[in-house]
Amino acid sequence: MYTIATAERQKNKDIGYPYLISFNNRQDAKKAKKHIQLNWLNSRTVDCSNLDNCKRKLSLINNLGINNLDLGAFQHNQKWFNYKNKENYFVLINNYNKTKKILCDLYHENKRWDWNTIAKYHSRTPSLNKEYAKNLKKIYANLIKRKNKNE
Repeated sequence: MYTIATAERQKNKDIGYPYLISFNNRQDAKKAKKHIQLNWLNSRTVDCSNLDNCKRKLSLINNLGINNLDLGAFQHNQKWFNYKNKENYFVLINNYNKTKKILCDLYHENKRWDWNTIAKYHSRTPSLNKEYAKNLKKIYANLIKRKNKNE
């Protein structure tokens, strides 16, 4: 879980920082920039600072017809995981628990734990899955190296 949280984090925020909205389409980001005041961290990600502000900004973005967004600490895509209660994207424990469920569902579907199964969390597209699996392995190896240095 920590490896996925590390892969999904915004580089200038702590691992697990929940108040993130990331656009998956450049045109959607441009549209949002034109109509809504947002705190942009880079060309695709917004820091919405707190739970109430995140719910408000997400609502404004959705009202523009934009829902291909990655939300929260684990960057759940709203297009595929459209929660009735929008705050679940931005409450870390809820986002974490949903990530566990997604991973367990992937295990049951694939009947094995390997990096490609885990990488389906990010994408089922083979080229994207392969790249994400490679990134997860690298992150995990670095975590193990650090742990061994500290022992």
